[in-house]
Amino acid sequence: MVSFIQIQTFLEVARTESFTKASKQLLVPRSTISARIQALEESLNVALLNRTTRQVSLTHEGQRYYERCFEAIDTLKTLEQEFEDQEVLRGLIRVTIPIDLPKDRFVELLSDFHKQHPEVSFDVNVNDDLLDMVSENIDLALRGKSPGNDGLIARKFGAGKMVFVARSDLLPQKAGKSLAKALDKMDLFDPTGMAASLGLSKEGTFVRTKSFELTKSLVVHGKGVGFLPKTMCEALIEEGALCVLQTDLILPELPLYIVRPVKKHLPQRVRAFVDFLVKSNKE
Repeated sequence: MVSFIQIQTFLEVARTESFTKASKQLLVPRSTISARIQALEESLNVALLNRTTRQVSLTHEGQRYYERCFEAIDTLKTLEQEFEDQEVLRGLIRVTIPIDLPKDRFVELLSDFHKQHPEVSFDVNVNDDLLDMVSENIDLALRGKSPGNDGLIARKFGAGKMVFVARSDLLPQKAGKSLAKALDKMDLFDPTGMAASLGLSKEGTFVRTKSFELTKSLVVHGKGVGFLPKTMCEALIEEGALCVLQTDLILPELPLYIVRPVKKHLPQRVRAFVDFLVKSNKE
């Protein structure tokens, strides 16, 4: 008969793709992990994992079993949540954010929420990859521009003002802060890809990147004009190192979304954090 501990072990091995990592997470010897998986496969009479000396991966049947087990445990967690003391939030919130998200403001938000709910902690993954939120066991993601696929629920968190910036000392005196005049002399770096919708593009740019940080560095080093969120450049603008270029174009904003999986239950602590983020952004 299949036991819950065997299922839990299987899910951890599938998540980490490693018997060794699973043993560390579950605090049991690797041999115990192996024995539990073997017993589970024998009970089901099917191979759930492909094993090599370097890698562990799911078989086709293993993938189906993983998805069904994950849904079942999500249902149990939801049921458990109904009986928890809703006045005290506790537990871990797993969040993934893009590399270029302004970190100072995000840290401030995490700190303020933790002060209100000291038994809640965060595991933050800083990554530009569109991770599988279900298989990676991620509660929330903050994503800009495109929130993801149909298996996700996206809630708009805010929108950042975009500006064209350049090194102040490189602008011709007579041209002033004109975007059009600056682009006559300089390349355009647009990590968002939105400048093309404004009819702006410059073939032959020697670097193409989707990184806001690299774009800002290119601009600071005088390599061209950057199309960036104003929040990323405010300090340099205030110092006079960069200046905002003037244009009659109506510039798009860069949206930011709070994203969660459709099938993943939303614990009270996660729901409270989402509401906190939205409220904080409006204040």
